[in-house]
Amino acid sequence: MKKKIKELLSYKHKRDISFSDYLEDMMKNPQPHLKLSTDIILDAIKSYGWKIKMRNGQPVISYNVFKDPFSRGLNAIHGQENCIKSVIDIIYSINKETGPNRGIVLVGPPASGKTNICDLLTKAVEEYVKNGNIKLYTK
Repeated sequence: MKKKIKELLSYKHKRDISFSDYLEDMMKNPQPHLKLSTDIILDAIKSYGWKIKMRNGQPVISYNVFKDPFSRGLNAIHGQENCIKSVIDIIYSINKETGPNRGIVLVGPPASGKTNICDLLTKAVEEYVKNGNIKLYTK
């Protein structure tokens, strides 16, 4: 029963490895080990693709991850492309260390999509990790 639950939840088998085994694995294939958290977030967003749309006569990037592919669009974010682009630009600047060390605070009226942006980013990263694109280790 426990095994079936883990399979349904898409968990991969976890195993304990020694630090020397970790180093050996990293030397053989370093790319999955050498990612910053911002790289993981940006790669997860990119993995769902994007389109260029016209809004008020201006081209804007519409990221597919914010159309909520996880629950058939139930929590999709509409009309906030410029706000989402600002959030992604901040993540890029943190990744490139071009801006000051800072967090991201989403401010806006109720029901403007702040929580949905965070939830969809979290789900995108979870799915990206589940697909084996990176390797995560815990102590």
